[in-house]
Amino acid sequence: MPMKRIARTGVVLSLLSTSLLWTVWAGASSAQHEPHRVHFEASVTETVMPDTFVVTLRANEEGKDPTQVSREINRRMQRALNQLQSFDAIRVQTERYRVNPIYDRHQSISHWRGQQTLRLTTSDPEQLGKLLPKLEDSLQYQHQTYQLSPALRQKTQAQLLAKATEHYQQKAKTLAKLLGQGAYRLIETHIAPIQDPSPRPMLSRTTSQSSAPDSAPPAIQADKVTLTQTLRGVLALQE
Repeated sequence: MPMKRIARTGVVLSLLSTSLLWTVWAGASSAQHEPHRVHFEASVTETVMPDTFVVTLRANEEGKDPTQVSREINRRMQRALNQLQSFDAIRVQTERYRVNPIYDRHQSISHWRGQQTLRLTTSDPEQLGKLLPKLEDSLQYQHQTYQLSPALRQKTQAQLLAKATEHYQQKAKTLAKLLGQGAYRLIETHIAPIQDPSPRPMLSRTTSQSSAPDSAPPAIQADKVTLTQTLRGVLALQE
């Protein structure tokens, strides 16, 4: 019986030794054939002229009677809206209407202050330039910005993606060639979101009733903006 147990133990040890050798050989073989991986990225930029202008104006009023202040704000805003009826290329939005009490040093109400904002959005700067002088008697100019319309943004992003993909593929080929390997395969690709430019201010200025003569709106003009599309990936070099 002891001899049989010794024989069985020897067989088990032999099998374990063979299995271990096979595992080591397979691991070494796998490591030898593991492809060399290269992480890289490719970016392209596109400069485009914004096609949308946003102008903000405001009606301001102060007085002892909150009802009278509210009525004057409404009168000024209605007058501006009437002026806008003949400018169909301009989108209009009223917002931020409020009438608040103003307190003196004794924490008593000294008077009331009201205001309402009018936002104008258009892709037609010529109409906007004609409209703004007509609104000077009713509203105070605040600021204006320019931005990309959804249609222009979508078109530009599609063009950027096509150019970035082409550049990305060409860069992969160039890297493989520079590293002495003609054969390669892309095993990962990540498309970074395009950084959409924030609305850019053309001019920012706060005016008051007393400075109305100096509050004439500036010329309507924009500056180009730059968008960037980046692709990041991993290529495996094949020997």
